[in-house]
Amino acid sequence: DNIELNECKKIKVMEGGAELLSEPKKYDIVLANINRNILTTDMKHYAKSMNLGAVIYFSGFYTSDIDVITNSAKENGLKFHSSQEREGWALVKCVKQT
Repeated sequence: DNIELNECKKIKVMEGGAELLSEPKKYDIVLANINRNILTTDMKHYAKSMNLGAVIYFSGFYTSDIDVITNSAKENGLKFHSSQEREGWALVKCVKQT
């Protein structure tokens, strides 16, 4: 709805699991909104689908899981940038370094 409202033309939305990232195309921005276990399991797929310097936003998990997410991201070549919290939920931003 937001994409249409703002008449954005260069945004591709894919709804589904990490299997959608198997194509050779690389992305500059990735949004992953799901629970901690799936995020950590699929972290390698997210990282492989990103251009160098690309940004990924992880959400859909509790603030108590921020360390788990950031450690998994680091193991996959993603550098922690920042986090936000609201009502027990978290968002983490990372950047592709390698």
